[in-house]
Amino acid sequence: MKCDSNCNSCYLHEMRPGETAVILSLNAEGGIRRRLIDLGFIGGTKIRCVLTGRRRESAAYQVRGTLIALRREDASLIRIRPATDHGGECRDETVYKAAECEKP
Repeated sequence: MKCDSNCNSCYLHEMRPGETAVILSLNAEGGIRRRLIDLGFIGGTKIRCVLTGRRRESAAYQVRGTLIALRREDASLIRIRPATDHGGECRDETVYKAAECEKP
């Protein structure tokens, strides 16, 4: 995945199969935000891309032990950063730094 060099973050739809990341934030509102949170897409959660569709219009992600498929447009609402060797748990300063990088 290619991440922003300043913030070391990108969006979920940019992940390739086999890559692991940590969720930083959701850029969604209303029903879709509630649905994503209910499915486990919460800041600090480790996520792995398992497979993508032929035209990359959808992908399957492993989140909290569950395999969940998302359309590209929904995955583009989830900001992530590559997982590091501290077990994928997101530290507070990482979330704070990502929030600084959010475009208004």
